[in-house]
Amino acid sequence: MSSASRKYSSLLVIGLKNEMAYRWDVLISSFMWLLFSVIGILVWVAAYSFSHTNSIMGLSLPTLIIYFIVVGALTPLLGFSSIVDIMTEGIKGGSISRMLIRPMSYFSQLIIADFSSGIINILLVSVPLLVGMAILANIHVTLLLVSLFLLYIAIGYMIVSFIGFIVGSMAFYLTDVYGIAISINYGSMIIGGGIVPLTFFPNGIGHLLVMLPFAFLAFVPAATYTGTISLATAVGLVPVGLAWTVILGIVAYILWKRMGKMINVVGV
Repeated sequence: MSSASRKYSSLLVIGLKNEMAYRWDVLISSFMWLLFSVIGILVWVAAYSFSHTNSIMGLSLPTLIIYFIVVGALTPLLGFSSIVDIMTEGIKGGSISRMLIRPMSYFSQLIIADFSSGIINILLVSVPLLVGMAILANIHVTLLLVSLFLLYIAIGYMIVSFIGFIVGSMAFYLTDVYGIAISINYGSMIIGGGIVPLTFFPNGIGHLLVMLPFAFLAFVPAATYTGTISLATAVGLVPVGLAWTVILGIVAYILWKRMGKMINVVGV
């Protein structure tokens, strides 16, 4: 194992130990992620019942239930980035200086800290739900489907991480960025398919929303996994997701360069 790998693995282990020090918090947060899926399912069960229909916009109730279970499984990883909180606390409290003197990039430290804070929820919630749905719903799992799904999870995670970094950078200019972070979080769930599948929107609006980065935080991976969109459509969206990853990465890099100058001047 290279020295760089040892540094990152050691940092990950430290993060996991810190998370396990608060076991009840981890268990409660896992329960809340499950509750998110349950609430979404109950809302749509009521909607189908009152409309007296078996299908809305081509989606049956069982398919929609599976869709929202998958969305709930992805939420611990793609729903919200703790990078915002880590950066805000570091900038306001001055602990960012300790991260900067470490022999590893600042962004990679943020990624590891964020991932370690969510990995327990991923193991307790995401993996069991996804495996269970594949078995109970008899989803036809193929190598292409799994590859696309994992690719979209990776793309979605980088998108939400870059968005978190961009919002966290605002802590240099604003007293509190929590309101902005929450607004973006809930807004992305609405226009990203986390509450209403994008196939329910009018064609023009739905196609536009699919092309935005927020769609890769919920709709695109969930729709790919459940077959709500065809594999051909899913494959065609790969360049869109990669393009947004690059664009947001460039924006985050530019902000980091500006932040570096402010850190040197202010002495944070």
